[in-house]
Amino acid sequence: MSRKPVIGITPLYNLEHNFPWMQVDYLDAVAAAGGLPVVLPSRTGGDAGALLDLADGVLFTGGPDIMPHLYGEQLIPQCGKCSPLRDEMEIPLAYEAASRRIPIVGICRGIQTINAALGGTLYQDIPTQHKSDTPVLHSQENHIEKAWPSHKVTVQKGSLLHKAAGEDTLTVNSMHHQAVKNIAPGFKATAWSEDGIIECMEYSGDSFILGIQWHPECMHRRDEASMEIFRVFIAAASAFGRI
Repeated sequence: MSRKPVIGITPLYNLEHNFPWMQVDYLDAVAAAGGLPVVLPSRTGGDAGALLDLADGVLFTGGPDIMPHLYGEQLIPQCGKCSPLRDEMEIPLAYEAASRRIPIVGICRGIQTINAALGGTLYQDIPTQHKSDTPVLHSQENHIEKAWPSHKVTVQKGSLLHKAAGEDTLTVNSMHHQAVKNIAPGFKATAWSEDGIIECMEYSGDSFILGIQWHPECMHRRDEASMEIFRVFIAAASAFGRI
């Protein structure tokens, strides 16, 4: 029997009480798709490479804002609370994983981590920095539970996301106030909300790197498109593990 692909998952971090933790939806979605979820340590001590030796894929999770200086900008008042510890662990990990061509998925903060690590920039605050005549509620927490969708995204035909989800339009959940602004070199945007915010980006080359702004892990139990995102990720990780 072939082994399940090992998926290293970056931990969330409680900034108030100073401890790492994990949202079980990430673990459940990876396991349901056939992967073996393993929560990575919150501190690597510079050993990102050693951690990646153990992984067939890496999942970058959601969480607080990324320090703006990491993508060449100064802090604005509307930027939320940042997590330097996570940045110090995840930015090098994303860069090294991409260099090794390890399959990667980034969710919410995760897409922003990938973009910042590989040369892109972010909107520190969408309402402040991205004006639109078609407003979209990107933070649904005070209105709808996270397992339910709140707005639509348009998916580029022929993209990895389109092949996985099988739909031109998806209805997704939304829990963020930051987003990808200038996309990292070598990547392309493949899904957008109605106000023009990038909701998905993919690597243009042969590596499997998929960044998603919404939270499919919260919807995977009731939404087939969300589940399929994890299935194609685990398939890519399985193929990488056999190399």
